[in-house]
Amino acid sequence: MRIFKKMANLNDIPTIPLREYEIALSQLAARRESHVFYNEGNEHALIVFKTIFDNAKREVFIVARDLTNAEVSNALQYVESLRAFLERDGAKLNIMLTSFNNAGAAQKPIFKTIYESTAYKKGNVRIYNLNGKKFQEGDAVVHFCFADSQMYRIETDTELRKARGNFNDSNTANSLLENFRIGEKLSTTTEINLSEIFN
Repeated sequence: MRIFKKMANLNDIPTIPLREYEIALSQLAARRESHVFYNEGNEHALIVFKTIFDNAKREVFIVARDLTNAEVSNALQYVESLRAFLERDGAKLNIMLTSFNNAGAAQKPIFKTIYESTAYKKGNVRIYNLNGKKFQEGDAVVHFCFADSQMYRIETDTELRKARGNFNDSNTANSLLENFRIGEKLSTTTEINLSEIFN
């Protein structure tokens, strides 16, 4: 775990090979270690999301722009690890998007995967459209993902995908949940029904 000890801020992104980075994150997650790690770019983002989905047992929350990008949210690694989570007994998924386009979503593997999942069929998936509203940290737009009230990834630069994360920080995860609940209650927030897209 020495590689994480050297990282002090968001500019200290690991320069080790991606496979070693993936193994190190898997070990942190398996041990539920409370240690802040940093990442940047599509490859690191994919590894972190996969690790969260692989280790989540009950509930995942995602806040993103529209989940239509090919580089991360529609990459095979992301879609397959999310699919595996959604097939777990009792799995719940909550998504909040800052914008949503029915036609664009219909063409993306992630939405088809969610729609066909056991969790969706059981009513355990909620997808919201913020209709242009965004979460911010200072002046920066923030996207985030958290799971099981302890794991999280907070993206504070949505262009370069700079983010920080932790696999055992209930305080931060609960704070993110509070923000998600605020988003649910906004007057501009609407719920998305995937049945209207795929039927």
